[in-house]
Amino acid sequence: MKTYIAILRGINVSGQKLIKMQDLKLHLEKMGFSNIKTYIQTGNVIFGSVEVNAKKVEAGVVKCIKANFGFDVPVIIRTAEEWIEAVNNNPFSKQPEIEVDKLHVVFLEKELEKAYMNMVGKKDFTPDEYLFGKKEIYIYCPNGYAKTKLSNSFFEKILNQKTTTRNWKTVNKILEIAIN
Repeated sequence: MKTYIAILRGINVSGQKLIKMQDLKLHLEKMGFSNIKTYIQTGNVIFGSVEVNAKKVEAGVVKCIKANFGFDVPVIIRTAEEWIEAVNNNPFSKQPEIEVDKLHVVFLEKELEKAYMNMVGKKDFTPDEYLFGKKEIYIYCPNGYAKTKLSNSFFEKILNQKTTTRNWKTVNKILEIAIN
């Protein structure tokens, strides 16, 4: 049994793409997923599956949402091990002067290619800072995420892949749920 984390983008925001987590949980149980837990209404689901191919799990969740709720939702899947690695590798979290409530993680659909990193690196986003991880981008927004140009839309356009962002508190809470 493998533990997965599904992070959904753009649901339950401003009355758009409404999905009750309890309903999603029931549909995922019907698919054979087990030990399903959700965290807040913005689409964070932790569950177990015998399937070892994360892309198959992702495709199944996307199909489940489309079939049961009638719309497409970007879904990014991580194993619990990948989530732990993402948390442990956040370079900003190790800096004492960083305000942790200003930290965010942009989760990417796939690993970054060097050429795309170079495209992002040519732009100045001061006072916001970002650092690349394996399949994440760690961002620090001292004036708040609502004011940054380092949004999901920006990264999706420039990196040509799906992204979704979670604040550091949420990232750590999901980790806590996944390992307990």
